[in-house]
Amino acid sequence: MAEAGREEWPAKSGYMLKMGNNALGSLDWKKRWVDVRANGVLYYYKNRADTSPAGRIILKDCTVKAGNQRAHCIGLTIQGRTYYFATETKAELDQWMRHLDKELASKLEEVSGTGD
Repeated sequence: MAEAGREEWPAKSGYMLKMGNNALGSLDWKKRWVDVRANGVLYYYKNRADTSPAGRIILKDCTVKAGNQRAHCIGLTIQGRTYYFATETKAELDQWMRHLDKELASKLEEVSGTGD
């Protein structure tokens, strides 16, 4: 039996809150299942059972920073748009930040040719 390629494995996954716009045009936060894949792409889904992502962010093309939109928030900026995600606790946020920083660093090494 063939094993799925490593790029398809979630390197980190879990629920986060994602900031978006509701039908009335105001900001709201919705719970989303988030998978960061070993191929350097973050996928977010409306729920864990969904097979098609609601969106994706290519990590090598973005910057990660702490956000101030609410407690335990990070912003991923790509092509002038910032996606905000938040966690329930600071410890969870720290885990996501460490992981995203690691994913970005590995992708930058691949692009620059300095990786192992």
